[in-house]
Amino acid sequence: MTEIVFAFPTKDTPGYLKRQRDALKLKAELAASESEASLGKLVEFLARYVTEPADPEAAVEAIWEMSEDQFNSALGHLTAGSQTPPKVSGQ
Repeated sequence: MTEIVFAFPTKDTPGYLKRQRDALKLKAELAASESEASLGKLVEFLARYVTEPADPEAAVEAIWEMSEDQFNSALGHLTAGSQTPPKVSGQ
């Protein structure tokens, strides 16, 4: 199992509007047509916030292997501006 550690931005982290713009753009794309490409963009979006594994390719692969609950939890932390980075164990 690969442990994934996210470091999500807090309410005090600069760049809030840029992150929201990216999130809204991605959300609109997913709503219009969920595709392999749009899911890939969502994974890449989440990968920005992975601190472990440190290797970017390993981080992306670990996200692909997350369960639905783990994935929803990560998205919830990101959209809620959580200050506590969750640790998620994946396969």
